[in-house]
Amino acid sequence: RLARRPGSSPSVAGGSALPYLPTMKVTMVKKRLLSGAECPKCVDATEFLKQKGVFDRLDAIVWYDESDPESPGHALAQRFGVERAPFFVVERPGRDPEAIDSVMRAYKLL
Repeated sequence: RLARRPGSSPSVAGGSALPYLPTMKVTMVKKRLLSGAECPKCVDATEFLKQKGVFDRLDAIVWYDESDPESPGHALAQRFGVERAPFFVVERPGRDPEAIDSVMRAYKLL
């Protein structure tokens, strides 16, 4: 992403600060199984994003907890009609939020 986060102040040649540009926000929704373990696909997705060097670009991680129907991940899954994890919620300025259930597509966005 080319935009910078609020509070940071990179500068260009000559020392002037770059203006803040709105950027997309990406939230990863991971599933916690009834056993308390993270779902295997979520583990694989996390490892893939870390290996590619983009995991730290995620803005948030939210849990879909199988034992808690009130968990934030449940609400997001219901809102976007997603039935599998992991998935990603992408929020961009001027656009409606969207859910992406492809780790590869999320990687390309990050």
